[in-house]
Amino acid sequence: MINVEIVGTGNIANAHMAGLLTFPERCKVVALCDIYPEKAEAMKEKYALDCEVFADHQQMLDSQ
Repeated sequence: MINVEIVGTGNIANAHMAGLLTFPERCKVVALCDIYPEKAEAMKEKYALDCEVFADHQQMLDSQ
């Protein structure tokens, strides 16, 4: 299983998310990061993810 952390939840992130969710047995999104955490929270809700949300990429990396 590959744990994925996404930095930046802008428009292109939706394309990446669609690809990742195609392989649920191989990939799991474990964290989303955006300088606007409300955008990351919205993406978390949109895709019904069980992941953490961060506003700082270094904090995200340090948490794993």
